[in-house]
Amino acid sequence: MLKIKLSKYILTAVAFLALSSGMAWGQKTWDGGAGNGLWNSPANWNLDTLPALGDNVTIGSGYSVTLNTDTPSLNSLTIDPGATLALGTHTVSVTAAFTNNGTTSLDGSTAGQVTAGTISNGGSSAVIYTGTTTTLFMGNSYHDLTIDTGAALTIGAANISVSGSLANNGTYSGTGTVTMTGTGTLSGFTGGSALNNLTIDPSATISLGTANVSITSTLTVGGQLNLNGTGSVSSVGTLANNGIIEISGIGTIPVSDNDSGTFRYSANVTTSIPALNGYSTLEITGGARAQTNAITADTLTINAPASLALGTSTVTVNTMLNNNNLVIVDDTGTISRSDSDSGTFRYSANVTTSIPTLNGYSTLEITGGARAQTNA
Repeated sequence: MLKIKLSKYILTAVAFLALSSGMAWGQKTWDGGAGNGLWNSPANWNLDTLPALGDNVTIGSGYSVTLNTDTPSLNSLTIDPGATLALGTHTVSVTAAFTNNGTTSLDGSTAGQVTAGTISNGGSSAVIYTGTTTTLFMGNSYHDLTIDTGAALTIGAANISVSGSLANNGTYSGTGTVTMTGTGTLSGFTGGSALNNLTIDPSATISLGTANVSITSTLTVGGQLNLNGTGSVSSVGTLANNGIIEISGIGTIPVSDNDSGTFRYSANVTTSIPALNGYSTLEITGGARAQTNAITADTLTINAPASLALGTSTVTVNTMLNNNNLVIVDDTGTISRSDSDSGTFRYSANVTTSIPTLNGYSTLEITGGARAQTNA
């Protein structure tokens, strides 16, 4: 009888301690007590016991954990923002939800895999594939996604959605569509690692920086694509620009096949505006541009501090010319019309030709030539 009572007291005391400390049965939380960062060290976990079958496991912010053994079948696994889990060549098994709000790296080949009921990569998360894999073990939706140096991601017709940045430092192969849905960068997809289809959603803003990108089939811009450094779109099958492509660096983009959007040239350079295949809306907002080829646009806007010197080029504006700074007619080049003109037209060529009527001038400067005017 004494033994039974004593056992009851012990069980009651243990239960009280567990409840008063906020711990629940089946909950394992990393505390890093062993100081070595290894999953398989009991002292790294609360209660100094390893996660077991059916446990709910959490790795808190600021901790970096290396998986040095395959996990048992956990109920759930959560990586908090600022935490890191490196699988290496080991496998994580989760019955319910694997929630990655931190950084998860995995080999993804015959080892280093994830099996889970559901996988979610949160808005502050990153996934790094470090090996050779044909399976997207961390799902199809990512925030930041990196293919590590020496790694290879070959995914066939699978589609990927990325809400942050996408970086290929290894090798990529796929015939599906990569969709960028947020604000981030894109790098490393050239040559044999070209993207097949790339879509930039209407709410997304993607920058290339120093990276070159090749698209085999279709580039669809619904939001904004920034060529903001030396990086270029090296090649593209079909470009459908329904948003904004801004060239604020020295990068280039080769063609415009289906253009109902805006091309904005904002770099402080003197290079000519490319002809492309015609513009829907063309904005020049940077640089003293010396035009060397013909361009055609439905709408052309020139904003300070930019200027456009025509040279011998013909600029055709089908619908609306908004000259808000300076157009320089310095040779035999012509510009077709002026509908909204608060800027200056400067005729500096040493010729005798008449000044065009256009649709009226705000400020007209004649600084060259003995003009023989033939029209109002």
